[in-house]
Amino acid sequence: VSWSLNAWRTRNPTVVLPPTFATMCNGNTGWVLAQRHCHRSVVSDVAMQAAVGRQAVLAKHKACVLVFGAVHCGPCKLLQRRLEGLGAAEGNAWHYLDVEDMSIGGGFEVFAAVLDGAPFEPSLPVLAVMDPAGKPAYLEAGMDLMALGDSELCSLLKQ
Repeated sequence: VSWSLNAWRTRNPTVVLPPTFATMCNGNTGWVLAQRHCHRSVVSDVAMQAAVGRQAVLAKHKACVLVFGAVHCGPCKLLQRRLEGLGAAEGNAWHYLDVEDMSIGGGFEVFAAVLDGAPFEPSLPVLAVMDPAGKPAYLEAGMDLMALGDSELCSLLKQ
């Protein structure tokens, strides 16, 4: 259930628009009527399409290790160098995805699909071990990820 203001199609005045709101609405001023709209079918269709889209994105990343980072992230670069120093070549043992890549199928889309349902967005870097079904089996992020020992990182890369 969502609430919206139908400011320009009603003749039943109930609330005066403040001048600041009128400025945001291209100078339109007047009265508005608060209306309640129920669009359950539209919301469920959008949620279903989004779920199918997430599954398609994750299906491309089955049984692999994903490392999410960003260009401006110092710990992300440090983790990349550390993984390469352990003999794990990028592209074979793990795949780096830039969360600032907004293209279709890019890092941000995969990052959002992996973290779907999470109560908050973790700090970078993020390491996700994906299972054969394309679902995250293990997730570690931020300073907790950076605190892992070399042997723990190696064992994650072998999963």
